Amino acid sequence: MQAMFKRLAGCGLRILAFPSHQLGGQEPRSEAVIKKAVFDKFGVTFDMFSKIEVHGANAHPLYKFLQSHLGPVQWNFAKFLVDRNGQPIKHYSHMTEPHEFEEDVVNLLMA
Repeated sequence: MQAMFKRLAGCGLRILAFPSHQLGGQEPRSEAVIKKAVFDKFGVTFDMFSKIEVHGANAHPLYKFLQSHLGPVQWNFAKFLVDRNGQPIKHYSHMTEPHEFEEDVVNLLMA
């Protein structure tokens, strides 16, 4: 994701990352530790937010909105493509690598 962000940030790409401990309990660390780890390991410079819930009554409103349009998040590292007007366009599973949807991102940025 960082490589795509680096290539396309100048064209308007924004990446918003929301860690969650809710999916498999795989993110027990604090927000500060998460941010440091992703910077140290991957050089992440896109926006990293606080941990949220993605399912249930306490799900973050953004995730309620996205999932109401494009279906539920199944696992960590799900990705949503949203246009400049906040309209959800597509949902990619945790198994979809960034290079597999970069063309979709470029097409949306150039629209």
